[in-house]
Amino acid sequence: MPGGSSRSIGVGSGCIGDSRWLSASRKIKGGKMIKVEVKVIDDRVEDVIISGDFFAYPAEAIEDMEKDMKGLSLVKLPEIVENYRSKVKLVGVTLDDLKTLIEELVHREL
Repeated sequence: MPGGSSRSIGVGSGCIGDSRWLSASRKIKGGKMIKVEVKVIDDRVEDVIISGDFFAYPAEAIEDMEKDMKGLSLVKLPEIVENYRSKVKLVGVTLDDLKTLIEELVHREL
């Protein structure tokens, strides 16, 4: 696995009205946690929450990434992460860890 072996520790989904909440989490080598939650309405991303035991520099980069994901189809989310490769530095996890987790979430839903 990119970013130095990790294991998936949780994936799930649930429905509320017309929306679906999808989530995936992973414990990274070294004990750090990363979690992604995606709210989907009509096959479009309504909201995204990326959280975990990590820091991002610049600090607003994760919020910007979440905003850029809104309105897109699920299959486009890994591309957005890749677009941030030169824009953000993560400490505690890698961008590859985040991208792999999102890819797992997307592939599970297709």
